Amino acid sequence: MREILFKAKGIDKDDCDRWYEGYYWFTKDYMFCFSEDYEKAAKQGRDPRHHYILFDGYSDWCMPVPKYKAEINPETLCQYIGLKDKNGNKIWENDIVECIWNGKSNIYIVIWDEDEQDFKATNGDKNYSNNFAYLGSCDEIEVLGTIFDNPELLVGDKK
Repeated sequence: MREILFKAKGIDKDDCDRWYEGYYWFTKDYMFCFSEDYEKAAKQGRDPRHHYILFDGYSDWCMPVPKYKAEINPETLCQYIGLKDKNGNKIWENDIVECIWNGKSNIYIVIWDEDEQDFKATNGDKNYSNNFAYLGSCDEIEVLGTIFDNPELLVGDKK
């Protein structure tokens, strides 16, 4: 079974460049009757909606493992797709990857395809005939970065 993990960047100014990896949790401090009230509360600086990554700390033998949570920016939320690249790095949604198939190298973004209910790599073109890759069928995959940290990597195909 595939491990269900998420990663996202912290929301505070001190950790907005730090990636947290673990389990995603969305919660509300209190409920509003109308969805517009959430937007109104957010504008007033009292947004009750919170997004967290929950993760384990470290401990010595026979000691309880501490549990932590980090409030995250939900716009950077990425799900682990269950595959690793040629270097052993986990491949996440929104990663920029180099896929080699039949000797040809392409730069793609990892996305969730709602129609096929699967993760794919695409260059963003909706004409899937030659602009996407099933990640499991690539001869070799290497994670180059993310769309959040390295958007400059999206320069097209490599020769």
